[in-house]
Amino acid sequence: MKSLPASAPLSMSARKQESVRQAICEQAGRLFLERGYQETTIDDIARASGIGRRTFFRYFKTKEDVVLWRFDQFARRTLDLLAQRPVREPALQALQSALAEASEFYNRQPAQTLAILKLTDDTPALHAQQLLQQQHWKGWFASALRSRARAGPRSLLPELAAAMAIDAMAIAVRRWLVNPRADLGTQISAAFSALRRVAEG
Repeated sequence: MKSLPASAPLSMSARKQESVRQAICEQAGRLFLERGYQETTIDDIARASGIGRRTFFRYFKTKEDVVLWRFDQFARRTLDLLAQRPVREPALQALQSALAEASEFYNRQPAQTLAILKLTDDTPALHAQQLLQQQHWKGWFASALRSRARAGPRSLLPELAAAMAIDAMAIAVRRWLVNPRADLGTQISAAFSALRRVAEG
C-alpha cells in the first residue's frame, strides 16, 4: 500500500516538482482528449510538455500514473480538510464534509475533469488502476481516522468508515458523470444520506 501522504508544508524543491507534474498532467490530459488515450504516447506527452523522455520518467513511471496523479491530488486535499474538522465530529460526517469541500478541486475545470473521468471509466487498464488507487485511499483515510479518534489497533471503525466513504464518493462521481449538470457536492450529500439510511436499517 502507498504510504500516507505527508501533510507538512512542501519545500521549495517539492513545490517545483509538483508544478512540473501538474504541467505534464495538463498537457497529457489535453492530448488524451484530442487524440485518444491509446493513441497518445509517452514521447507525445514529453514533447508537448517541453521535456525529454528521461525527464518524464523522473515524475511518472507510466502513462496511467499521469491520469491517476490527478485523482491522488483530490485524496490528499481531502485528508488535509479532514484534519481540520472538529475532533468530536462523527467519522462519516467529517469525511462527508471533507470530500464535499475537496470536490471543488474537480469543479475548477469541470468539463475536462468529466472527460478524464469518462476516459478512465471507458479504458479497462485505467479503470483497473483506479480501483487499486481507491484501495490505497481507504488505507489513507482509515489511518487518518484512527489517529483522529485515537482508536486502538483492534477497532474496525476507521476501516469501515473509510471504505463506506470512498464507495459513497465513487457512487456520487458516477452519478455526476451521468448527469453533469448536477452539482457534485449535492451528489455527495445524497450518497451519504442514503448510506446513513442503509446503516440505520
